[in-house]
Amino acid sequence: GFISCKKPGVTYEDFESANIAVMNVWNNEDAPVLKFSLDTSKALHTGNVTFGRQLTYQVVYAGNRTMKFKLAADGNSVFEKPLNLESKKIYSLFLTGTKSSPDVVAVEDNVVAEPPVGKYWIRVANMVTDPGSQYALYAAQVGRTLNDAQQLVSSTPVKTVSAFAEFASSPNVEQRFRLWAIDSGRDTLLFDNILLSSQKAYTYTIGG
Repeated sequence: GFISCKKPGVTYEDFESANIAVMNVWNNEDAPVLKFSLDTSKALHTGNVTFGRQLTYQVVYAGNRTMKFKLAADGNSVFEKPLNLESKKIYSLFLTGTKSSPDVVAVEDNVVAEPPVGKYWIRVANMVTDPGSQYALYAAQVGRTLNDAQQLVSSTPVKTVSAFAEFASSPNVEQRFRLWAIDSGRDTLLFDNILLSSQKAYTYTIGG
């Protein structure tokens, strides 16, 4: 999946809050529709999430919460785990793992500012279930080849999210790119003709 966002607007009203996004890349061939929520003491209902899709950033109560993934069809539990959310911080959650052993990777998103005009931020979230997998990310303008590409992110191990890399190839605020995620000697993924807009942060999530 390929997700972009502006820096989310966290609102601090009459409660201590954090901000979370949720990505479903659970390696389950049945690809069930899931419902994500936080514990009912401070309820958050976010709706359904399918494989390869993201629930965009939500303002939630900070503190010690419990994340829950359930089957949307019958409400049966898929995964449940405590989650500590610090006030005024931003998080991404990735549901990954195998059909019999789902898991969640939670990371703090360091997006306290926005990229400058004409520049982009991009990172790799490697959520595949092969323990030896390590993906690096390369980019080139549309029409160019891998030989012309710039390496943006170094090899990223499984259940790991890289830091954001900043890049730009022209002063244009929008531009189309080819993106290669490469696990050397094992796998090459090409995401072609991708339109990137300046001042946005992108996450290239690899699952399965």
